Amino acid sequence: MSYVDPVSTFQNGNNGNRPPMPAIKEWRTFRRLTQQALADKAGTSKSLISRYETASFDMSTAVLFRIADALEITIAELYIDPPSGPDELREELRLQRERAKYAEKRKAFLERRAIHNSR
Repeated sequence: MSYVDPVSTFQNGNNGNRPPMPAIKEWRTFRRLTQQALADKAGTSKSLISRYETASFDMSTAVLFRIADALEITIAELYIDPPSGPDELREELRLQRERAKYAEKRKAFLERRAIHNSR
C-alpha cells in the first residue's frame, strides 16, 4: 500500500503541488459501491462524490469523515490505497474484525453509561 501523510505534507509544504488526494474512488471500487450507493450511505449527492473523486472541488472535512464512515474506514485510511494482494487483504479483514470488536465494546459501554446516568 502506498501512503501519503497529509499532515506532514501540509506542514512541510509540497513544492507548490496540490495537497494529497484521498483515494475515494479506489476505496469505493474496493468496497464494490457505485457512486450513488456511496452518496446514499454518506448522506450526500452522487455529483459531489464524482467531484471529490476527480479532485475538481475543494473538499469539506465533514464530508470526508462521512465518506470514510460510509466506506467503513478511518479518515487516515482514505489517504492509503486499498489492499490489493492476499497479505493486504488478510490485514484488511483483521482490521475489520478489530473495528467490529471496538464498536461492540463502545456500544456496550455507552449502554452501561446510559443506564447508570438514568438512575
